[in-house]
Order: sequence, then structure tokens, then C-alpha cells
Amino acid sequence: MNQLNTLVFKPLSEQDFILLYRWFKEPFINQWYAGRKHWSLEDIRNKYYPRVSGKDKVPSFIVYKDNLPIGFIQYYELKDHFPEGILNSNNSLFCNYQSHELAGIDLFIASRGNRGIGLGKQILDAFIRKLPPDIRGILVDPAINNYQAIRCYEKAGFRPTVYSEDKRYLLLLKDLTK
Repeated sequence: MNQLNTLVFKPLSEQDFILLYRWFKEPFINQWYAGRKHWSLEDIRNKYYPRVSGKDKVPSFIVYKDNLPIGFIQYYELKDHFPEGILNSNNSLFCNYQSHELAGIDLFIASRGNRGIGLGKQILDAFIRKLPPDIRGILVDPAINNYQAIRCYEKAGFRPTVYSEDKRYLLLLKDLTK
């Protein structure tokens, strides 16, 4: 990646809440990431302050490209949280992996001009390299009809699975051992 296309992941801070608030109002982000909910600034604070303060184990970051905030990414280990589509530890996914070996990633690119140009794959590739070394697999859980996200994840090496227990979500897995 050349100097003019630098990606940086800055840990989410309280000062970023207003940015998330604005992004969650954008129709595309609201539909696919924010759950079609009307988010108040207080809602944002209630959801993300535990992460900023270290009380919730979901490391969260603002994605910067060329020093401009363009999106959001977070990860969680499946020993702490489950993705959409996995109801509990009885899921058949855990026959192949232990929960501490798996992480889920949630990502959105907020700026419209940065979507659909391959940046999602670049963000995922760069972010995955920064994850703890004991992670063997990464899961993403887009809505089954979020075709743009699914294409992005597939380009980044994620493969559809049969593990989802909720037909509204497609679980895709990237095996890091291969």
C-alpha cells in the first residue's frame, strides 16, 4: 500500500461518538449496520462507552484512510460474544474450533465514495493481520440479502458456511490456518 493510501485503525474514543451518531443516520449504514434503528447520541454512548472503558471485550476502531475517518471496525472473540446466527455454544461450528480460537468482525465503510472499490478487502486484510495470533478463524455475519458485503467478504477470503441458525444472516468463515 503506497503512502497516499494509508489505512490506520485508531481505537474508538468518546470523542468518536458524534461521528458514529452521524454515520448511523446515513441510510445505507442504518440499514445494514445500525439495525434500522433511530439512534440517539445517548444510545451510541450506552452501546459504545463500555467498549471504550474496557468493560466490554469488543475492541473497536475508527478506520482512517489518508488521515480521514472513513469507517468503523470491531472484533470480538466468540468466548465473549456470538455473531448473529449463532445462538449458543452448541452450534456445530464448535466441533471444529474452540470459542477462544474464533473472532467475529463487524465493519462498515461510512463514506459512499469509498464503497465498491475494493477498500473493504484492504481493510479486512490489514485488520486481520493485527488480531491476536491464537485466532484460527474469523467470522462475519451479514444479512443474507446484503450482497455488497457478502461479495466483499468473499473477495477477502471468507467462505459461506452452514452454521447460521437464523436464516436472516449468512455466516462466512475465513480459516487462518490455511
